[in-house]
Amino acid sequence: MNRKMLVLVGITLLATLKFAACNRVNRKNNETPYTPYYVIKDYRYTTYGQGDNQGFGTVEVLVDNKTGYDIDYMKFRLKINNRVQVNDINTISSNPIILDNIQTVFNQTIEIRQKIFKGDMVYIEIPALKGFHVGKFYAFSLRFETELIEVLPKPKN
Repeated sequence: MNRKMLVLVGITLLATLKFAACNRVNRKNNETPYTPYYVIKDYRYTTYGQGDNQGFGTVEVLVDNKTGYDIDYMKFRLKINNRVQVNDINTISSNPIILDNIQTVFNQTIEIRQKIFKGDMVYIEIPALKGFHVGKFYAFSLRFETELIEVLPKPKN
C-alpha cells in the first residue's frame, strides 16, 4: 500500500470511531429520563369517615410547569406515610408509654397523561386514591413523598 492509501484508511477509521462514540453518547442521553426537581409542588385532599374508618375522598398534586415547554406525560412514585401514636402500658411501672410508629399507607407509581402547558400551575387528581381507605389518621400525621421518575417530552439538547 502506498502512503496516500494508508492516510485515507486512517482517516476513515478515525471518522468511524468518532461516529460510533457520538452514537453512544446520544443513545445514553436518550435513555436517561428527564426529571426536573421542581415540577411537583404540593398536595391537597378531601377525607371521609371518622375514627378508624377514614379515607381519602380525592387527592390532588400541584404541578408547576416551569420547564419552558408543554408537558404531555409524568411518572412519579407517590408514598404516603401516617405517623401513628401507639399507647402502651409498661407492666413494671404502670406508666403509659407513647411510641411513634410510621406506617406506609400508600406506595405506588403514578402515571399522568395530561397536557400541562408551560407556565401553568394546576392541580391534578390521582384516580388511584379516590375513595382509598387509610384507617385512623389526623391531617398533621400524614406525610406525602414523591420521587419524580420521568417527564415527557424531554428537552432537546
